[in-house]
Amino acid sequence: MSAELKLILEEIRGLKGEVFCLRGDMEKMETSLREDMKKMETSLREDMKKMETSLRGDMEKMETSLREDMREIEVSLRQEIHDGDAAIRLILENDIRPKINILAENHLDLNRKLEEIRKELKKNELLPIRVSILEQDMREIKKQSTASV
Repeated sequence: MSAELKLILEEIRGLKGEVFCLRGDMEKMETSLREDMKKMETSLREDMKKMETSLRGDMEKMETSLREDMREIEVSLRQEIHDGDAAIRLILENDIRPKINILAENHLDLNRKLEEIRKELKKNELLPIRVSILEQDMREIKKQSTASV
């Protein structure tokens, strides 16, 4: 073999060793990367569980707070309704009922006056008939008196 070939062969063997070293380094890097990824995955899962637990706790606190707020609002509304009901009752008792009583009394007075007027009108209805009869009687009396004179 020629010296050049030997030199090339030696360089190829050197390269082969370097490639073998690189392959080992690559495998170490791959193993290291896989371990790092597993650690990151585990860490992420733990963080997600912590966040989930924290969120659930926050949601439970918010739910409890909302329920308490709703109860307070309900109590407040019930009190306002009760107060409003009492105010309406007071207005009915102090303002509206007396006015209704006055209206009822005046209505009775008006009915009495209407009945009196009707009675008077009945009396007055007969007056034109009586006057007419009296006038006719007067005419007859005048005829009889002129006839006897």
